[in-house]
Amino acid sequence: MYPAKSWAHFSYSFVIGVLLLTEPLQSADPPKAPPAPKAPPAPKAPPTPKEKLAQHLSSAFEVGFKRGVNENKSLKQALDGSRSEFSHARKIAPNDPRIDYAEALVLRKNAQNLKEVQLKLLKATQRENATYWPAWRALIWTSFAEPDYGKGFDYLDQYTDRLVASTLNEDTLQAEVVWIGELMAGLSLLNQSKLVDLWKREDARLKELFTSMNQIENYQIGQKNIETEHQDRFDELVRIREGKINTLRPKEQTAVKANEAALKEVDGKKEELKQELQEYRAAFDRAKETYKKNAQDLMSQYTPLEVAYETEVVARHEIHKQIVTLQTQSAQIQNQPLPHDPAQRSNQIAIRHESILKLQQQILAYQKDLVVSEIKCDKLRVDALNLFKRAEIEYKKYADAEATFLKQAGGVLEVDQMVENQRRTFAKRNAAIKKTPVDKKVTKEAKKVFSAQSSFGTFVEFTPEKEYNSLLKDFGTTILPEVAVDAKSEANAKMK
Repeated sequence: MYPAKSWAHFSYSFVIGVLLLTEPLQSADPPKAPPAPKAPPAPKAPPTPKEKLAQHLSSAFEVGFKRGVNENKSLKQALDGSRSEFSHARKIAPNDPRIDYAEALVLRKNAQNLKEVQLKLLKATQRENATYWPAWRALIWTSFAEPDYGKGFDYLDQYTDRLVASTLNEDTLQAEVVWIGELMAGLSLLNQSKLVDLWKREDARLKELFTSMNQIENYQIGQKNIETEHQDRFDELVRIREGKINTLRPKEQTAVKANEAALKEVDGKKEELKQELQEYRAAFDRAKETYKKNAQDLMSQYTPLEVAYETEVVARHEIHKQIVTLQTQSAQIQNQPLPHDPAQRSNQIAIRHESILKLQQQILAYQKDLVVSEIKCDKLRVDALNLFKRAEIEYKKYADAEATFLKQAGGVLEVDQMVENQRRTFAKRNAAIKKTPVDKKVTKEAKKVFSAQSSFGTFVEFTPEKEYNSLLKDFGTTILPEVAVDAKSEANAKMK
């Protein structure tokens, strides 16, 4: 606002100026009053930390997602510009996993190395809020897209463990389980021989887990979504798999059954070894607790002995001081000069003797106390030494028990390794037998289906633009118009 005096002066000058300018054009109508001045706009409130963070992430999107001839930006300029915005965002929210996730999306958009993308995603999952679900989904997706199936299933296991431990509302939990179903269906459509056994084990684990959580229906819905979307490929895959099974010759079928029986026996032996190792461990744990308790009990008795010994040492010191004091007094009396008068001299000698005798008696009594105290100290030292020896024996028993357990465990693990080698041998034999050529009757149309749709991303979609818009929604930011959500994705979202 303007000061009252300045504003009044301005208004007055303004009116006079208007009258002077309009005087030659006067008419019968009286002059109109000037419009009332408008109040200046109220100052805007400063942006909140959340709004600042949203601005930096949105700016990082603008810079990092646009490059090329039309945008007049190189890859380096796009990445450097987005990194600068992420650096500002990190200062506002050092532990926000969404910043790491946003960086990963920019890297993925610019076709950077998947390992670099995964490092950012791992950081997002390792922040204080380790259950940021979009980062977990992206980490799993990129692992399978790499492809690294072992790592992908490992992350999927960690992801589902967190789902079990979470307190998500029912709708969100259903959406996560549907996505897992879609993921597993997409993996099954790849028709990779090295993926089959891993997929079967994971599918069985997930079915058991989601049955216990009353989510099995949502898991199946997710699988059905992908199977329906890629029905031609799915039908052909089923037909080919059935054809593979039927192409095994009787001799091969017999060998497969023999290997499976051997595998079952080996698995039984491994279970026995596992139980044996657990028994050894339990026995060692019991012995360890016993010896540890015994040693602690013995050492707990040491403190009273130590206190008693220190007390006795102080008492001895006091006794010794008393003896020295009395001896000093006796010497002083002994060295006192005697009078020259015979009668007085004789009397003084008698008094001196009597005083010295009393002092000697007191000294003797203190010396007896000193001997008793020394005996007590010796006994306390002996008792403490015995405690240490007994405790040492208990610790020795513990060390012996540990050595015995390690020897037993080593023997079990050595045998287990031998059994594991046998299991791998039988498994390889079965895999080699079952790895027969695809049925020659596979049609040309089927081959076209497989050649046209062969990547994991074909079946399970991961689009950085859509993910970034979803992330910006967390901050209430309007979705940018350049990023369109196609009707197909919207239909899938409704189905989920």
